[in-house]
Amino acid sequence: MQQRSRRLALTVNFHFWRPCNMACKFCFAGFGDVDRESLLRKRQLVALTRTLAARFAKINFVGGEPTLCPYLPDLVREAKSAGAITSIVTNGTLLDGPRLAAFRGLLDMVGLSMDSAEPATNRATGRVLRTSREPLDAASYHRIADLVHHFGMALKINTVVSAANVHEDLTPHYLRMRPTRVKLLQLLPIAGENDRA
Repeated sequence: MQQRSRRLALTVNFHFWRPCNMACKFCFAGFGDVDRESLLRKRQLVALTRTLAARFAKINFVGGEPTLCPYLPDLVREAKSAGAITSIVTNGTLLDGPRLAAFRGLLDMVGLSMDSAEPATNRATGRVLRTSREPLDAASYHRIADLVHHFGMALKINTVVSAANVHEDLTPHYLRMRPTRVKLLQLLPIAGENDRA
């Protein structure tokens, strides 16, 4: 008799980190329904990562902005050591050579959020750094993609389609960045989370 797999599903999106360094008006992961006292500590998150890795084939570490978490490498390492495929979904602002080098052999995929290559469009949607109010431009996205490929990780691009970018053709950028796949997401209102959208 064949033993049943312990994994229940293919993928889990693990929203483990609340802070973010961008001010996207359409963000659905504002954690408006979560109070500070209910957020888990590092020890609890490591244990939960271990449990998720035993039940899911792939873990997407998402936030907020997961690269702001100082112990993200520990969580990814825990998932990888348990045999899970590992991925992060990030705005890319903190991805540089040293940070990606720390994930070599641990992180299978980087999901990069890129809604527009036009700084003006990103300003209009709030996809700007909270501190400087500056957006990423096309060259920045291309540089991030090159780094991800350099460190042997797959690249996925997530694009939220809204009234601000619906007429923008990102095809030349997708071709330049060579993602494994592109995910197009429609902006939908979620009461209490993206009311500013």
